[in-house]
Amino acid sequence: MKRDDLATVGYMDECFRIMLAHIAAIAKGPAKLESVAAELLTIEDVMERLQVSRSTVQRWVKTGKVIKVGSKRQQLKLPTLWFTPSEPRIPWPALLAFGRGESYDLGQLPAPPLPKSIKDVSQQEPMRMASREALKLV
Repeated sequence: MKRDDLATVGYMDECFRIMLAHIAAIAKGPAKLESVAAELLTIEDVMERLQVSRSTVQRWVKTGKVIKVGSKRQQLKLPTLWFTPSEPRIPWPALLAFGRGESYDLGQLPAPPLPKSIKDVSQQEPMRMASREALKLV
């Protein structure tokens, strides 16, 4: 055993603080899916977070995985949003439900907030005619 193999007080303190934070989170009860931000993940993001291959994520999207419900087995697909045929996006709450073996309806996703620029424009006064004419292309 070398000197560098021994755990320092600071390292042990950090580990115990992390464990206490996990215990406190578990004591609060399971997280509600509605409270989770609706972050959209790419296939690469899911691969990184779950440490699985691309083919595994693609299989979950296309055919799903087998889960046991009571005495029956059923196929559960990973809910995915398709903005273009080549780039699927997986909402974080859907991935969380999939990991728990629960179905998730994409209609449960909270509506995204309006961008700040749209809010600002809607609260401003309408443009005057003179300024609209100045914006016309010649």
